[in-house]
Amino acid sequence: MSKIAADYIASQTWFDEAGTLLRELPADCIKDIARPGLSADGAVTYWHRRLAFRCPRTLALPYLKSFGAWSTTDLARTENYELEMRVLWLLCCTASEYPEAPLTLTP
Repeated sequence: MSKIAADYIASQTWFDEAGTLLRELPADCIKDIARPGLSADGAVTYWHRRLAFRCPRTLALPYLKSFGAWSTTDLARTENYELEMRVLWLLCCTASEYPEAPLTLTP
């Protein structure tokens, strides 16, 4: 991917103020990340970088907290890119399980 293309992708907004996903996740992204029983770490890292996926911290924190898997303290200490990768992973899993459902970060 050229620098110009990467800059353009990075400039695109992923979510509106309410937390609704404004862009479509590629089918290959969903397939690579949402693989039950297999580690998704490598795929999430790859797609996070490839898509220049960004998620505002103000949307990511309550969304991730709603799953009950992370404490408020743990999330507060987590770097933005790690929050974004968790959000991307969860969105891909949701899209895989409920392909017709709108993707939103509203808990």
